[in-house]
Amino acid sequence: MMVFRTMIHGHRVEFRLGDFGGESVVVNGREVSSIPINWNSRGHFIELIDEGGKARAVEMRRQSRNFKYEVIVSVDGQVRGVLSPEKGSTRPTCCANCGYELAGLPVENSEKRCPECGRHTTA
Repeated sequence: MMVFRTMIHGHRVEFRLGDFGGESVVVNGREVSSIPINWNSRGHFIELIDEGGKARAVEMRRQSRNFKYEVIVSVDGQVRGVLSPEKGSTRPTCCANCGYELAGLPVENSEKRCPECGRHTTA
């Protein structure tokens, strides 16, 4: 699994690309969009509330360039960034959010839930 992480208007957003092509978007530890195995990604469209309370339309779309995956992030129709996969994020032993040691915790749906902050991490 490849994980792409960023912050968008104060929200921690993750784009997860599964080993066999499935995709999901996780916002603040909660999955909000999922696409099963699909080689032609149509993108994920979600709505986030910014710091001023205004709703923002966010699109996250996977693309392959030179045999490497990247994720294009657009907010309100404007490209805001291109994300690369995090190195070593495929099988972490500590929570990326708070640093809590996750070794030995039960695995549910290929993820471990951090008992400290509640974030879901790939097992």
